[in-house]
This record gives sequence, C-alpha cells and structure tokens, in this order.
Amino acid sequence: MLAPVLVCAWPYAGSVLRHDVAPQATGIGFTALALIPSAVCLVARRAWPAVRALWFLLVSLLVAGFWVSIDHSTDTFEGSRVLMHWIVALHCLLAGASLGEAGRTLFVRGLVVASAAFVAFALFDAEQAFTGALGNTGSISEVGLLGAVTGVSLAVLAGGIWRSVGIATFVLFLAYAARVPVLAGALSAAFGCAALVVALRAAHSRRRIFAVVMLGCALVALVVPFGQRFANSKPSVTETAATVKPDFGPTGGVGVRLMIWQGSLKLFAEHPLLGVGAGQFAARFPEHRLQQEIERTTYDRRRAEETEVEHPHNDWLAPWLEGGLIAGLAWTIFLLSVARAAFVRLASSDPVFIAASATALAVLANAFVRGPLSWNPMSSPLAFALFGLLLVRDDGRERAAVRMFVVVSSTLLLLALSVRAQAFVRHGFALQAVALREAEPEEVERAVAAALDACPDSALALTTAARVAAGRGEAASFVLDRWLQVLQLRPQRIEALLSVANILAAQDPDRARAAYERVLHLDPAHPVAIQNLGTLAFNEGRVAAGLAWFERLPPARALSRDWLEHLAARLALKGIDDAAEALFVRVDPAFANASGEECMVHAKAAEAAGRGKDVVDAWKARAHRRWARGHALIGRYGDAVRSYRQDLYLCEIHGFAPRRVLLELAAALQRDGRTEEARSRAAGLEPSAEDLAAMPDWARTTLQSGFEEAKK
Repeated sequence: MLAPVLVCAWPYAGSVLRHDVAPQATGIGFTALALIPSAVCLVARRAWPAVRALWFLLVSLLVAGFWVSIDHSTDTFEGSRVLMHWIVALHCLLAGASLGEAGRTLFVRGLVVASAAFVAFALFDAEQAFTGALGNTGSISEVGLLGAVTGVSLAVLAGGIWRSVGIATFVLFLAYAARVPVLAGALSAAFGCAALVVALRAAHSRRRIFAVVMLGCALVALVVPFGQRFANSKPSVTETAATVKPDFGPTGGVGVRLMIWQGSLKLFAEHPLLGVGAGQFAARFPEHRLQQEIERTTYDRRRAEETEVEHPHNDWLAPWLEGGLIAGLAWTIFLLSVARAAFVRLASSDPVFIAASATALAVLANAFVRGPLSWNPMSSPLAFALFGLLLVRDDGRERAAVRMFVVVSSTLLLLALSVRAQAFVRHGFALQAVALREAEPEEVERAVAAALDACPDSALALTTAARVAAGRGEAASFVLDRWLQVLQLRPQRIEALLSVANILAAQDPDRARAAYERVLHLDPAHPVAIQNLGTLAFNEGRVAAGLAWFERLPPARALSRDWLEHLAARLALKGIDDAAEALFVRVDPAFANASGEECMVHAKAAEAAGRGKDVVDAWKARAHRRWARGHALIGRYGDAVRSYRQDLYLCEIHGFAPRRVLLELAAALQRDGRTEEARSRAAGLEPSAEDLAAMPDWARTTLQSGFEEAKK
C-alpha cells in the first residue's frame, strides 16, 4: 500500500506525477497497477478480514459500476477513473484490516515517512509555487496531513527516534500549510491534535501538555496567513486602484467552496435518486455554477483563461451528487462508522490505534472541504487502509466464505481494470511530455497522438489535440471536428463552445450565435461571448444590438481603442457603413458625420500614425462612398459610379466583397441608364431589411423597383 505512494514522492527526473496534467487519472492508474501484487498476496495469505460497515462502501462501488456499465455517461474517461478509485479504495480497506500488530506499526510509521517525503521537497519548491511532486499544493497537503497527525501522535505516545521524526514531520507540515497557505490542512491538523488531547485526558500530565502545545502550534499555523494578509494589504505609495490586484485573502477558498456547494445542491435536486453518474460532475456542473463564484475565480474577469470546477471539493458530498440518495446515504453511514470507530479506538492503550484514530478524524474533517478520499490518488489509498485498520473486528460475524468472496472479487476487479489502468498511465505520461518542456511541434503531435491512442475518450487529450490543430493552422473543418468531439464528452465546456462558435462565425453566423448563447446560458457575463455576439450583430448591420452587447462588457474587459478601430475598419471595408460609423464615433466622437474630405484627412492621419493599412483604406473607402452619394444626390450618376468603383477597389484588395456597395453601384448604374451592367452587378444579391434601411433613398427606391420588375 505504501510502495506506490512512496514512488510518487520522488520529485526529480522520472517523477511520476510532478509534471502530469491529469494526475488524478495517471495517479489512480499507477496505484491500481502497483497494488495488484498486494491484492494477489492478500488472496495467497488467505486473509479474509471482517470489516465493519464494509457493505456500505460496496453500495457506492456498485452504483458507480452500474453507471459505467449502462453506457449512459458522456465522459466515459472520468467514469472509469471513479470506478477505479472505488475499487482501489476497497482493496486498501481490506488490506488495512488484514494487518497484524507488526504490520500496523510499520504502516503508521510509513505514513510519517511518506508525509515527510512529499512535504519536505514541496516546502522549498518556490520555483514551482510549492506544488512539489504532485504538482498541486492541495494534493500535497492532503497526503502530508496523514503522516503529520500520525507523526505528532507517535511523538506524544512513543519514544526513541520516532518521537524526533514525528515532531519534525509535524513541524514541516505546519510550516508548509502556513507558507502556501493551506488553511484546510492546518485546521484539519488542529482537529487531529484535539482528538489526541481528548485521548490523553486521563494520561500523564506531561504527555497531555505536549499534545496541547502541538495543538497550539497547529492553531498558530492557521492564524499566520491572516497576519501575512494584513501585512500585505497596505498598498505602497506608488500603487493605485488600477494597479492593486484583487485579494480575496486566505479565506477566499472557503467562500468559493460555499458557492460550489450551493450549485452542487441544485445539481443534486435535479438527479436525487441515482445522481448524475460516476465521474460526471465536471460534465454536468457548469450550468449550476453561481455567477458570484465565476466572478471570484476569474478575479472579476481580470483572469482571461477559462475556469472549471472538476470536483465538488467535499468528499462527504461527492457520492451524493454522482450516485444519488442510494450511494450518498451508504457513503455517509460508512464515514460515520469510521468516525465512531476512531472515537472508540481513542480510548485504546495501543499507541498505534490512538495515532490511527486521531489521523482518521483529521482526514474526515479535511474531507469536508477537500478531496482526499475521492480525488487524490495518493492520500486516498492511505486513508482507506487506515480506515480498514480501525474498522476491523475480531468476531467475524460474516461467514468466511462471504469474506473470501469479497477479497477475491476485489482482486479480480483490480486485475480486470489493469488494461484501463495501464492506458491511464500511458495517457498521462504522453501528455506529461508536452507539459514538461517547450517541445517541437512534431513532438507535441506525437505526444497527443499517443495520449489519444491510449485513451480516445479523454476530454483533456482531445482538447489538447484541438488546440494543437488550431495552432498548426489546420483546415477549419478539421479543427471544428476536434472541438465537436470534445463537446460529445463535455457538452458544457465553454472553451470548446467558444472555439466552435469562432470557427462558424464567418460561414454560419446563426450556428455561431447559438453556440455563443449556450455559453451565456452557462455564464451570463462571459466577456468573450458578449463581445463576439456584438461583433456578429455589427456584421449583420444591427447597430443598436451590437452596441447593446458591447455595453454589457465588464469594466475589466472593456474594448480597447485599437480593437474597436480595426473592427470599425473591417466593417467599413465590408460596406456596413452605419455600423462602422457607430464604432468610429465610439473610438473618437470627433469622427462623427465626417464628410468625404474629412474622411481623407482621417486617412492621412491614420497613415502618419502607422495605424494599419486596413484603417487607412477604410477611411479612403468611406471618402469615396461619401462622394459617390453626394454625386448621386445631384443627379451626377456617372461620377457616382466612378467613386463607387474606387470604393469597391479599396474593399476588394482587403478580400471583402461589400454587398451594400455593390448594390448602391448597381442602383447608380441603373440611374445612369446602364441597365445591363446594373443587372450584372446586382446578380445574386438580394438586400436585407438592414441593407435597405442603411441606403440613401434614391438607391433604395431604385433597387426595390428593380427587384419588383425582376419578380414580374
């Protein structure tokens, strides 16, 4: 049980998880494979332990197996991961229960060693933000907690070298929890120390005082981050409101978790009986995220990348969401049984049982705000082995045949999942190669292909493949297909929806709009979706709608002058002059109602300022457009035709075929008596209501009469 965890504690070259982008899947796959010898050994020893509350854990496993077997889930990768997690948990529970006195002693000491191995490196890993061998501070704190509380318990109850090792491990963990900070870790450690104090209430005063001192140290580690926040909260004289970054403080995580739990309860209310399915939380939760939580995790939209909630950050709650009432109730009874057994064992005279009890209670407390049992592939096996140590009973009420069946079945399940576990490891190692260094494009392609070969149902690998294809400049249809595959697994992944919409925007604006609106259904204030819906509206000549969308953008994501000017230029070159006018005025009110001569002045100014050829030519095109309309108003349609052709030329050199300019040119040709040429120019073009509303009266009436004649 300890071996795979200790192997993963290695943080240097060849580290299993340090640079892994999917550590939950890779870690549980690696652990499942590494535990096969342990499972076979359990059967060979004919160890059939009797475990209290075992059947309640089996219910959760069976519900997960049910969901995976019926092929109803969208994210089959995560479904397999969760099922594997339950099977590993079952084996570790049985293995922990099978330990004898010497085995129990060795195991709890191993917890201390594992904790020290993970935390000691992570504490000095400032270059990688203290993420250590697991690539995540929360995961380090979860696995470190087990050995820290066990260590302090041994330090209080035992003597010799393990007292020194225990104290050192506990101090290391508290230093890490205060430095990062990880408040949940410090608070859970304090809870474990409090349990130790309760266990020693009738013990020798020196031991009890030592336990109280350790409890005080844990509380100090809990308070230190608040002092750091206070010291850092005073801006320097050079800082302004614009430069000070938002700081939600060390308790920001608690507020975010409360919001996640609120959304989780809404998810549960929709699927109360059997839940959303094993591993489907991440796929189904986005539509239940609270707007306040999104704003907070994106720092009021200052953070540009998408954020996702992969798990509920509450192990007591997770099985209720994915397994419904049936799994959730059984799981809660199981955890309460562990808590009861721990409280009973606190009264034991055996230091190992007291240490295991205090540690189990600390882990159960930590599980209220983190995922040490259902998410972390390193802390979970250790925790369940610890639970088995506490839940074992000597009476053996179940017949030996039943206990044998459970042990043999768990071993067979591990063996059956070995192929999938190996695929998880191959998948993780392949993607790790991409994240580990600045790889060449060919290496990235090979790595992604290897990951998809191992796990073709991985949303992460498919997302990476889509990003690589887009970055490589693949055909839009190919990139679109990649993103659509992602949406089959994660229908509510905002990055995929936005990417699909961006690809479709030019060819199929209606489908693009529908995708952007799906994003707004998930996140009503999403700035990219709002901005692109506004751009679509302007491209269609719906000026008021476009401006209304842009007004909804949050202050932190306000549109820059440069971006607005280039959009206005593109709209002018597309012939959508009313939309271009609205945006140019938004850039600078002095641009309003510019005459042809003034447009040429703006063109020269833009050229002198180096503002881009599209902006310069847009102003020139608008100048010729103004002159053409002016000529037409006084009946000089031949001159109008020449100006429209100059306008059209400037638009075409930028790759645009401005429909409104072509239609107005056709109307001018018609008025100039060149009917055949007018018909040729207008062939295949039918003005929309927005087109006609934006045209001069003479052009509108000419086109309407011309189209009526064509219909006759």
